[in-house]
Formats: sequence, structure tokens, C-alpha cells
Amino acid sequence: MGLLAGFGAIFLFILGALVGCGMGIGALLHWLVPAIDLGVGTLIGVVAMAFAIQFFTRIIMLPNPYEEEDTEGPASGWRRPQRASRRARRRKHS
Repeated sequence: MGLLAGFGAIFLFILGALVGCGMGIGALLHWLVPAIDLGVGTLIGVVAMAFAIQFFTRIIMLPNPYEEEDTEGPASGWRRPQRASRRARRRKHS
């Protein structure tokens, strides 16, 4: 349960930061160009939420640095396929 709370805290932090920046950029655009509505800030906030979800999924997919590394490699238990013998196989005629 603590791990889920940690992920939730990270997600809310990223979401809050990006939505806050998005709303700030929207307000700045409205202040610089009054023809731009404050709805642009909401649109930027929605886009920021999409980026927050993308960053959150990237954080989840990062490898754990405290996990032991697999030193054997990916093909440790695999054998090379045996070549067929050079002798021709004879079929039984019935």
C-alpha cells in the first residue's frame, strides 16, 4: 500500500506542476494577447495532464537499481540446435 501511495504522490506532484505551469502559460498568453481566451489555459492544462501520464508511465518502467543484475545473460539456458546428420535416412518400404 505504501508503494501505491508513493506512486500517487509522484503522479500528483507531476500533474500539479505541469497543470500549474500550463495555467500560468495560458494566463500569460491572455495577458500578452487579450484576444486569447483563458480557455487556452485549460487546454494547456489538459495537454499537461497527458504529459504527466506519459512521465508517470516512464517512471514506472524504469529498472530498479537495487535489484540484483542477471549475470548469466538472456541465452543462458538455451542450446544451439543440433545439425542433422549427414547420413541419408532410409525409409522402410512396406
